[in-house]
Order: sequence, then C-alpha cells, then structure tokens
Amino acid sequence: DMGVSYGQSNQAALISAQFHFQGSSSHAAGAPWAGRSALDAVELMDVAWNFRREHLPLTQRSHYVITDGGDQPNVVPPTATVWYYFREQDAPKVQALFALGDTLARAAAMMTSTKLVGVDIVGGGWSGHFNKVIAYQMNENIKTVGMPEYSEADQMLARGIQKELGQTPRGLGGGRGGRGGGGAGGA
Repeated sequence: DMGVSYGQSNQAALISAQFHFQGSSSHAAGAPWAGRSALDAVELMDVAWNFRREHLPLTQRSHYVITDGGDQPNVVPPTATVWYYFREQDAPKVQALFALGDTLARAAAMMTSTKLVGVDIVGGGWSGHFNKVIAYQMNENIKTVGMPEYSEADQMLARGIQKELGQTPRGLGGGRGGRGGGGAGGA
C-alpha cells in the first residue's frame, strides 16, 4: 500500500566496519611459535563479542563475517579481517556499540601479539525522523496523482516472485486493476 508517515522511524541506526589484523606467518607444523596468527585475533574478537552480547541491550543487533582468514591451514595467517554490522535504535547507541567492538578488537590484538592495523568504516546510517509537513504534502500529491494501474501481467509476475520468495502470493497492493487492490494511506 502507498502511504506516508512522519516522526521517528523504526529503522535501526547502523555502522558497518571492517577490522584488519596483522601478525606474522610461519610454518604451522614446523615452527608455529615463530608466527603470530592474525586469525587468532579475529577469532578472539568474535568470541569476546559473543560473550559480551549477553550483557547488551535487547535492542541491539550485531552480525559479522570473516572476510580474510588466511590462505591455507599449514601457514600461520599473517593477515585477517572481520566485517561487523552494528545496529541500534539511534546514533549514540550504535556509536557506543562500535566503540565496544573497537575496544574488543584492540584487546584481541594485545592477547595475540598482533596489531590492529586498520578499522574501515564501510558505511553507516542513522534512524530517520520524518517531517510532518512534507508527509502531509506527499499525501496530497498521492491523492492528486492517484494510484498506479497494474495489469494482470504485472499482478501475475508479482505473485510469482512472492511465491518464489516463500511469501503468500498476494500480488501488488495499493493500485488499480488486477487482484491485490488497496488504497493510499493517510498521513
């Protein structure tokens, strides 16, 4: 359905960050004591985050993937990278989550005698707060322009995609024509 809204959104704020660790390689069977595993630092950061998760607010969401964990099992990984998404209700809360992640990354580097050589902020976004005057004007524009017209072919395609995605096939709502009708929401 087509509609407008204003005020605080329910979207979470996000910081997407990659943590890069540097160690030193060595042969994992012949001289493992000569190396310092950057992957160990990544894994310790992840373990620390997972233990800390119990003590974080229920509103937070956090996810990670290891994007660099070494080349082969018999070489101590000299580099490793982990990519995190930190999500919270607003900017200050997500910034606090990121700061905690950064602290845990530095602690993991200290524990493994490796270095945290970089933290790249890949992206971020704050939760939205939408303007009431603009929402009302958009609603008037929706009423003036009217709803889009969907052909039966449009509806069939939409239902097919919905079915493929494991959703209940319902077609396109908020338009005229075909199944799935609906109307413009008010502000």
